[in-house]
Amino acid sequence: MGMRYGTPVRNFINGQNYSSSRYRTIIENGEKKSNDWSVLELEVNLALESNIIKVFFMPENLLAEGTEKVLTLISRIEESGHKIIPFKDESVLRSKVEEYFKLIFQQKYIHLYERYSDEEKNSNLFHANKLRYYVNNSKTMSALNDYTHNEDRKVLVLYGQPGSGKSTVLSNWIKENKETDEFEIIDSFVGAGKKSTNDIFIPILRKLYSISELDGMDWNSRSKEVDLLDAFYWIVNNFKRTTKRCIIIIDGFDYIGFTEKRRGVYFVPPILPEGIKIIISTCNLYSEYKKFNVYDIDRVNPLDIVRNVLFLEGKQLEYFRFESKLKSMQFAEELPVYFRLLTSEIILSSTFNDIENTIDSYINRKLDLKCLYKSYLHRIEKRVGRDNLRSLCIFLYCSINGFNEDMLLMLTDTEKILDLIHLLYYDCFSQLKMTQSCWYCLSGL
Repeated sequence: MGMRYGTPVRNFINGQNYSSSRYRTIIENGEKKSNDWSVLELEVNLALESNIIKVFFMPENLLAEGTEKVLTLISRIEESGHKIIPFKDESVLRSKVEEYFKLIFQQKYIHLYERYSDEEKNSNLFHANKLRYYVNNSKTMSALNDYTHNEDRKVLVLYGQPGSGKSTVLSNWIKENKETDEFEIIDSFVGAGKKSTNDIFIPILRKLYSISELDGMDWNSRSKEVDLLDAFYWIVNNFKRTTKRCIIIIDGFDYIGFTEKRRGVYFVPPILPEGIKIIISTCNLYSEYKKFNVYDIDRVNPLDIVRNVLFLEGKQLEYFRFESKLKSMQFAEELPVYFRLLTSEIILSSTFNDIENTIDSYINRKLDLKCLYKSYLHRIEKRVGRDNLRSLCIFLYCSINGFNEDMLLMLTDTEKILDLIHLLYYDCFSQLKMTQSCWYCLSGL
């Protein structure tokens, strides 16, 4: 609100066109109780009239004034079991509120995140997992099988754009081969919440060291990035064949939080010893990858995906109705996530009656992904309800692999991922019973 502690209610209202019952209540309470009460006093007292637990964000300079009225208000708030979070000035208020909501969010919803398997965490949209059944990755699967069975001693780099299905095909390959006696599979999916060098490489080193016949490497004492990567290089380079061939899979290699963007590439041996294979997936084809075998993941024709969706759902006639319109969307071929949204929306639409309007919406918005994503959420909310939509947002918030990191930044224009959780704010408030009174305490009174 920009008003200070001592601003009388009448001065605050004077000249403002506030006709809501909220401000009529402020005036009435001010007249009944004390004409010289400030807006802050009224807001706090109104907020404390109920037994609902609230959170008050207050300026540090106000708390430091230590006047009798301020101390009385603070005592009332604390004695009522409410929380006060101080902030320095309005420029940091928003970050304080965001920090608080992120904490509440994690406390309330972390169990939803933790119950997902790694495979689910690495799918683009949790509610659209059916999409994987419409994408034919047989060529890539065949390439993975050829690599893991042949004697090629180079690393295999699985290259593809965001949303092209790298995580899905790797998950499917692991699922098909993890029960066999042929391979010892060590996998790490960066998008499943693991980002730092320690998070990725320590579990890999632990498993790799346990199955190798090496000794004398005290890698547990290594915490610095270069030391860990050096240990990885040394163990891989000196790996001795066991009864099973060891397959190391790192999905999202270029999204590991290396202090230097391409550092990890230098710590993968160009030629591997017998008995070990390494598969890494990437969205960025750096020049350093030339020393490895690079496989460009099958380019999926978006039209074929939509066609498969409609045919497998028994909606062939729908496809022929909209085929020409769908062909006009070829401009989106370079952005697989665009068609992920469209096909997931078709899947989530139980009636299939509104596909034409949906397609028109995508065509009109073209590659304005941020706007496209928001309109997608609004339409999905109408079809699946707020609870399911909230679960979708929760999933996207928890797993940056819902859209890769660059895609998230495109969507949000900020590293704080605010746009993805704007719908959750309302839910957090309603869950915490934070009434409108609290909002005025948030605004710097």
